[in-house]
Amino acid sequence: MFLLSDADYFAIEEGSIGRTSSRILFYSILSAIICSVLVGFTYDLFGRKPLIMGSLVTLVILFVVLPSTSPSITALIVVRVLVQVGCHYLSNHPVGIDYVKADSRGKLVAYQGIGNIIGELFTFGVVIKVTANM
Repeated sequence: MFLLSDADYFAIEEGSIGRTSSRILFYSILSAIICSVLVGFTYDLFGRKPLIMGSLVTLVILFVVLPSTSPSITALIVVRVLVQVGCHYLSNHPVGIDYVKADSRGKLVAYQGIGNIIGELFTFGVVIKVTANM
């Protein structure tokens, strides 16, 4: 949202930000849906470690490249779709299924959910307050 409304980047008018961000989100979610079919297959084909490490490295590169997509919304959509695919591979890896006993998998899912909630609370409680005056 900040990059979309910033005059130095995309300079989208306030009335069009909702439509533009919805378009970006639509293509991101569509890519995640399509990617869901391929995640397990590619993990079996290429292995766990290369795909997890590749996703991490790719995400770092994409987050560095993200601001330089300005002023092209199409380039921003492409980078955002790739970010979504990278995040999808990281969040849906089968490592937990491989190493956790069958009777403990429910606990694994619960701990992952708790970790996600703690991460969101940290983001909203700390990161946003620290960066609010930047």
